[in-house]
Amino acid sequence: MQFGLLFLLLFFNQISHFASNDCYHEFIVFSLDNQQNNTFEKDFTFLDDSKSCDQFLTNLLPMEDDKDGRRQIPNCPDDLLEVDLMPYSVFPDGQNILPYVKLNISFAARSSKIQEIYFQFRCLYSPNKEDYLCHKQEILIRKWGRMIWPCRRLGIGDYFKEKDELAIFFSYTCYNLFSLSQYLLDIFVIKNHDGSLCRKTLLLTTPLERQLDPKIAYFYSGNGKWPEFLQQNHLARWSPLIYVDLSYSDEILVNLSPMRWIWPSRDVNLSIFSVYDFDDFSHQNKTKNEKHLLVANERIHPQKYDKDSLFVNLYNKYESKQHWRKYWKNVDSGKYILYAFLDNNQCELVCDKNSFAGKNCIECPHTALNFTLFESKYSNEWKRRKTLILISKYAVILLL
Repeated sequence: MQFGLLFLLLFFNQISHFASNDCYHEFIVFSLDNQQNNTFEKDFTFLDDSKSCDQFLTNLLPMEDDKDGRRQIPNCPDDLLEVDLMPYSVFPDGQNILPYVKLNISFAARSSKIQEIYFQFRCLYSPNKEDYLCHKQEILIRKWGRMIWPCRRLGIGDYFKEKDELAIFFSYTCYNLFSLSQYLLDIFVIKNHDGSLCRKTLLLTTPLERQLDPKIAYFYSGNGKWPEFLQQNHLARWSPLIYVDLSYSDEILVNLSPMRWIWPSRDVNLSIFSVYDFDDFSHQNKTKNEKHLLVANERIHPQKYDKDSLFVNLYNKYESKQHWRKYWKNVDSGKYILYAFLDNNQCELVCDKNSFAGKNCIECPHTALNFTLFESKYSNEWKRRKTLILISKYAVILLL
């Protein structure tokens, strides 16, 4: 009986991922002078039809690719658009649907600087066969006639073009997040002063749903009361959503985003490894292996938004609103993997099960994001330093 009920729940849960229309958006205008918030429903347009949005975007994008096959679109200036991503758990009330997680996307910008914002959501990898963006694209192909990634367009009204003292905030909750899947969020912005196009690229991933939100773990536990569940230390077993912003010229912005209700004062550990491929000749046949070298390992403290951030004006009434982030400067091109986890002195990021100590080792619940950086991110000072080092090496060789 219990198995049959669980089967029905799983069946209806799969249907919900395709048939659910529970997407929400909010548009707020706030004054930077008096910090008053207002809604202007008639002064913005929002297009949530992916096919129409994709057609508009295709007409804007350059047709020619560079030598690496990428479109020649400059990155957006750092101060043009602020982006915040948060996981959002859904617990259907009175329905035969299991809990699931959606992505909340928030934008903040000065209203006089932006005409339009386009954003596309893509699945890069998913071990979960129910992640339809990765594994069931035929559904979207049947719907649109070809594969079109979910696309949205936000248009800013003419009223705001000359209002330097106003800023806009847009929030959108829609896209389903599957456990351990990796996604790409491409954001394209048409700037107001010259109509030019720029781009922001973000990569993101989540851990297991019940690890991302202890409330989901409590749902599946099926017994006990919520306070008792927390007392059993389940709150120490979560790990955050990770997203990285690759749009900066000299650094990568790493963001660790937990559920909004989770402890605002807790540090999160961030470990960064570079990944190198090498040939292993220890066996009869040559095999490809990977070597991980630790690049950084540090505790990320919860931080309040910078005083110059537009989110400060929006969240001024929420004193507890904080974020966990690291500006990772001067990064070489190559392959990397990031781990985010809570260090409670009772677990290890990696346990060697073959060793004596490893038999009693407990692995820390963590979130992992791997990616390839095709172009190095160097500051001008770092570029000069590397040039001097290279010249010094050549000089030594010539003297030999």
